[in-house]
Amino acid sequence: MDRLLLDTTALIDLSKNSGNVLTTLNALVASGGILGVCAVSVAEFLAGVPVPHRGRCERWVADFDYWDITREAAVLAGVFHYDLARQGRALHIPDALMAATAVTTNSTLVTDNVKDYPMADLRLLRLGS
Repeated sequence: MDRLLLDTTALIDLSKNSGNVLTTLNALVASGGILGVCAVSVAEFLAGVPVPHRGRCERWVADFDYWDITREAAVLAGVFHYDLARQGRALHIPDALMAATAVTTNSTLVTDNVKDYPMADLRLLRLGS
């Protein structure tokens, strides 16, 4: 059973039914995949939702499994940030937290922004919209 952590771009694409996102994710769920979100993706997604749509979007996001950002993930996010900075690669803390949460929950990170996640031990699935 594959765990799939949706990043903000995946949530946005899914909420807009962009491209083949819904078809792809439905196929993954049909084959046993579990779709999840974490604090970063929920916060970033809802930050772009206008007040009249907020309640509906909050209920929609609540339908996904929710995976906490643990202390282990926070430590790993700091390591990712530090190591990549020493290689001359800028990494935003929210992206580091998303990646670390995917790694610590044994999930594949679902995103349209694979360039934001250069970590070697991170499994990625790019959703083309």
